[in-house]
Amino acid sequence: MDNGPGAVLIDMNGKIINQWTFDTGNVNGSVSRVELLKNRHVAVLMGGGWSDPTGVQEYDWDSGLVSEYLVPSGYRTHHDFDKKSNGNWLFICYESVPEENRKMAQHPRRREELYSDVILEVTPDKEIVWEYVHETGNSNRSHRYPYDYCPALQKLESPEECPVSPPESMRVER
Repeated sequence: MDNGPGAVLIDMNGKIINQWTFDTGNVNGSVSRVELLKNRHVAVLMGGGWSDPTGVQEYDWDSGLVSEYLVPSGYRTHHDFDKKSNGNWLFICYESVPEENRKMAQHPRRREELYSDVILEVTPDKEIVWEYVHETGNSNRSHRYPYDYCPALQKLESPEECPVSPPESMRVER
């Protein structure tokens, strides 16, 4: 691991099970969190905090880069991420609060610099499909795409709809 940031997997007896080396060229060399995934890959939160850009990289067992996602400009990843079973990623990010909202802050320093938390859900194709913003000093906003949004479902035919009646044993007499 002399070539840059990396991670080491150690068993309960102190034996090294595996080592990974990360290519952090796109994110100024910063690694803020590493997580072993169920498929034996590692996910790496890159950048974190105030560096730009920030995002996640996934590496296979042999340190091969599988995928990389950098969050859009204006967001900064922090603290945590999760890879969902459908392959999408969830990120907790910072977003700068607009100046008109910062003016409402009671503490003078917060009027100059204030950040909201944002949760993003991103597909493997790097498309944001869900966003939740907790705005400091203002109302929250949440955007959810329709239930039928799923590129895989576009390849399937629509199911045939038919009425459903409860079984006789469950019918209530009035």
